[in-house]
Amino acid sequence: MRITLGKKELAYYIETLLSYNFPLIDNCHGNISAKAIDSSLERLEYSFSHIKLRYYRVQGETLFDPLHGDHLCAFLWFLSNTVAYECGDEKVAIRLSNLNKRLHGVDLFYTVQMPEIFLLVHPVGSVYGAARYGNYFVGYQNCTIGADGTEYPEMGEGVVCYSRTSIIGKCRVGNNVVIGANTFILNCDISSDTLVLGSYPDNRFISRNESARLQFYD
Repeated sequence: MRITLGKKELAYYIETLLSYNFPLIDNCHGNISAKAIDSSLERLEYSFSHIKLRYYRVQGETLFDPLHGDHLCAFLWFLSNTVAYECGDEKVAIRLSNLNKRLHGVDLFYTVQMPEIFLLVHPVGSVYGAARYGNYFVGYQNCTIGADGTEYPEMGEGVVCYSRTSIIGKCRVGNNVVIGANTFILNCDISSDTLVLGSYPDNRFISRNESARLQFYD
């Protein structure tokens, strides 16, 4: 993977952002280990290597540019999750999650278990709760995925959520499902190969054959 910063520079950059954005907290420099950076970059590379969109490839190589907001948003989740579960540093993981919210307007806490392969497209204003996300997930801006009481959605592979999608509660979403822009779904099951439009309780479910994920992934 081609990275526009060296690993040491990347760690310093993230630690500087933490210190700048949370100045009342002790200096963050030196709190992110080389092990955490390496592991997070490996996970990021695996995810990005499946994405075929512009800005994710350069001369046949997978690209990670920390100055690209979508890239950095995904990396901060991988890093926060890695720091918590591989390095055991919950304090830094919380700061990294809060940094993602500060920089990108994304509520994606380190405890949320994103899949190995996912894509967030200019995801400002999105909230990703503790749902089950399948590989090849795509989320655009202003998405909300959350609970109704204690029940969270469960999604199969290749689910695409366009802008202002809300999936709330006990929703069982199949594979290759597209949730259209401005669609609100509450406590319902959705079969595989379906396009969903409209707002609960008047959703429209349209059968489809083509794989939406092929627009985004190899």
